[in-house]
Amino acid sequence: MQSPKRIWLSLVLLTITWAWNATAAQAPKVANHIPKNAVYVLFLSNPAEALTNLETILKPFTALSPELDLAKQGEKLKAELGVNILSPKGLDDLGLDSSGTSAFYEVVGFSEQVIALELKDPNLFKTKMLALMKQKADKFNPKPKKKRGTEIFEVDGGYIGIKGSWCVIQPEPAKRGPKDGPLLAFFKKGKKLSSSVVFKRAWSQMPEGNQAVYYMDMKLLANKLDAEMLRMTNDFAKMAPAKERKQIKKRFKQSRNDQRKIFKLINFIESISFGWSIEPKSISQATLLTASPKGLKVLKKLVAAQSDVPAFHQGLIETAIAGGWTSANISKIVKHFGPTPIYPGFTFKHAWDREEKSFKEETQIDITRDLLANLKGPAAAYLLNPGKVKADPTNNLPVQIFKMMRIAIVAQVADPAKMSSVVKLFNQFVQKQENPIETKTVSSAEVTVFRPETGVELAWGIKGNTAFFTFGENTAQALVKILPDQPWAKQVASGQLASGQMDFAALTEAISSAVSQGIGGQQASQFRMVVWPMVQQVLSKIEKISFSSEMKQKGLTLTGKITLH
Repeated sequence: MQSPKRIWLSLVLLTITWAWNATAAQAPKVANHIPKNAVYVLFLSNPAEALTNLETILKPFTALSPELDLAKQGEKLKAELGVNILSPKGLDDLGLDSSGTSAFYEVVGFSEQVIALELKDPNLFKTKMLALMKQKADKFNPKPKKKRGTEIFEVDGGYIGIKGSWCVIQPEPAKRGPKDGPLLAFFKKGKKLSSSVVFKRAWSQMPEGNQAVYYMDMKLLANKLDAEMLRMTNDFAKMAPAKERKQIKKRFKQSRNDQRKIFKLINFIESISFGWSIEPKSISQATLLTASPKGLKVLKKLVAAQSDVPAFHQGLIETAIAGGWTSANISKIVKHFGPTPIYPGFTFKHAWDREEKSFKEETQIDITRDLLANLKGPAAAYLLNPGKVKADPTNNLPVQIFKMMRIAIVAQVADPAKMSSVVKLFNQFVQKQENPIETKTVSSAEVTVFRPETGVELAWGIKGNTAFFTFGENTAQALVKILPDQPWAKQVASGQLASGQMDFAALTEAISSAVSQGIGGQQASQFRMVVWPMVQQVLSKIEKISFSSEMKQKGLTLTGKITLH
């Protein structure tokens, strides 16, 4: 059972995790104290502003779940802790700096996590903390030990250290070295995170406006996981019967080697960072992959940052439920990650080659050389509005949904003539299976239509330098008429890698239309009458989810945003 002290620490961390503030290009002060060899760090700032924004965002959803009412939850915590830590005033009353930056991290050499809180009033915080620990902790010594000017309190086997404007919490004693070693490392002089080249490169490239950043040093993470795997091997071997130890070590050695292979495949990535921000009407998330100059060359091979973009995207996305495009080079990605182990002695390349060989024997098409090698430009996919397609209550719910879906996938091809040959070979294969197909020309496009059953239509073909595949009745005909003579255009601003969105108004309208038509029949009456009205309430609060990706000077970013009405 979790001790009261553990609950208190969890609540503090949870509160600050919710309390995010916009980070600037300059690293926060806490980075000047965290040791340089931090494997990962979660930076969290200015809870006052973020709690206000979070309460605004959650307010429309409180009718669905009272648990999302921060004011009421705060009052419950006040009754338990004596202070409402879900309000800016409550944080100030606790002595925390509601405009400062705190962190949660782990460093090399220790497996224990550390929480560093920035304080506005250290004396007030100490007074409140002492009173709370005396009341809630199972084991607490109010008389601190002093080390290097730091007051260290022992609480339920863990430690709380206070010095200057910082409180550092180490929930568990260190398994190696001094028991309070991770805590003291924060206050000791030495190499700090703010001096790390990898960290500085990541922080400078992270999109501005994030209100929390989770940073990972990939090399240190790989070393940490490798060391943990070795310790695990030895621990299991010690516990196992003598006759089984050799086999256990062999299995773990294979797992360790596989883990190393995976990290070797992504060693061009120096760090991975995740950022979040909360505004009154939106929640944003950003992912950043940074690379050294050498690693950047590998990254750029996997994604064509200077590729064309779909000229039809904006017009099509405005009438679609969801859709987007990307310039990822699929053939190079498949080749690069081929050595990825799936299970001992069998890699992704082995599986790929096996399936490719089988496919070629049946169709005479080499997926890698004939297909993927020809798809060197951008590709796009869209979930289109069902339009005039009606629900058929005589079918079960999954079949009806399946038949109402309209999907379009398009891709730029390097060699249209070669792609036409591939299409012809595939058509011959389909016909050999005694499946009737229809071939026709629509708006200068070669279109092949295959109808496996009533209401289900698959189509594929090529128009100029654009290959396409569609699902849904008359989707191909509609798509090729939309595609302009020049479907792909040069980028106005170079570096864009992907873009897309999901329109929740269109999604809600499509589902509502199907529900009004009695989709699912009697079997789905519970969904239509009970589940859908509740889901609709949630969807009605959301305007859209959008995403984009961009190649930056020292890495790659992927951003996503939920926009509310």
